This record gives sequence, C-alpha cells and structure tokens, in this order.
Amino acid sequence: MAPQTGHLRDAMHHLRHARGLRSIINRRETNKRILIAEDDRVLADGLMRALRGTGAAVDHLASGSEADAALMTNREFDLLILDLGLPRMHGLEVLRNLRAGGSSLPVLILTAADSVDERVKGLDFGADDYMAKPFSLQELEARVRALLRRRMGGAGDVIRHGPLVYEQAGRVASIEGKMIDLSAREPGLLEVL
Repeated sequence: MAPQTGHLRDAMHHLRHARGLRSIINRRETNKRILIAEDDRVLADGLMRALRGTGAAVDHLASGSEADAALMTNREFDLLILDLGLPRMHGLEVLRNLRAGGSSLPVLILTAADSVDERVKGLDFGADDYMAKPFSLQELEARVRALLRRRMGGAGDVIRHGPLVYEQAGRVASIEGKMIDLSAREPGLLEVL
C-alpha cells in the first residue's frame, strides 16, 4: 500500500504544478451551452446576463417556431430553458417535437402557468424541471447546475493527468490502471486540484 500512496503523492504534486490544469477544468465547466426560449425580452436579458456570469454560453430565441427550428438543426445545446407561452408555437409543442425527435436534452420550463395541472402536463411532456414565474434567480441557477450535472453524467466527472485517472462520481483513483486506496481526505484534494 505504501508504494501506491507514494505514486498518489507524486501524481498530486504533478497535478498541482501542471500548467493549464485549471483552465482545462474551467473550460469543462464553461463549455455549457444553454438555449433560452422566452418572449419577454427583459427577463431573457436578465437570465442571459446571470447565466453568462457562470461561464455558460447562452443563446436566446423569442418564439416557439425559432426555438423548434434551432433545436432540430443544432444538437450542441446542453440545456433548454423554455417558456410555455411563446408566440408562433406553444412551448409544449416545442417540447413534444424535441422528445419526438429522440432528444434527451434537459428542459427546464420557466413559465407563468403554475397550476398543478400545468406542471404535471409539462413534466409528462418530457420536461426535467418546472419553475413558475416569479422565481428566485438563485434557485434557478441551482436547478440549472443540477440539470447540467446530470446531463454531463460520468464523462465530465473523469479527470486524467498522465498516469492518474480520477473518477469524481465514485471517488476512485487509479494509476496506470491500478486502483489506489484513498484516504478520506485524498478524494477532496484531487477534486480541488
């Protein structure tokens, strides 16, 4: 067990001093692309400003038909924030088309329609989450983070540096394919690095 601990210390030392590691981690976090389909320009501007502040790339469309067309031609989005009361195509129709096309894109419905029936209908149509207006920006940001974490699944949770591989989800590390016994503190250190 001692040689593995020594390897881990060496790998952690290299991680700490690796040039560009922070930018790789930050790039992984900031490469999220969010589409906002919202016809209220003031609300959309506020959402775009807040989400861009978290490092996300944010696009905005003001009609259901534009959102529908964008979602059918562009599979690069990581999240859709969808208003239901959109002009030219209702948000539920956009959602129905998205799911009919086989997309698993996470969808957060953000709408003034907040009855239980409306929430159930939105979730049954395939939305992953539902928030009624008015809403807390802090809560919306937390829900966006949660949906993006689920979207990224295990692929975004693996950090590689040289021979070291660390899987955040399972808090498991290996060097050259050999599992390393980690102390209670070491997973936290690897996640910070």
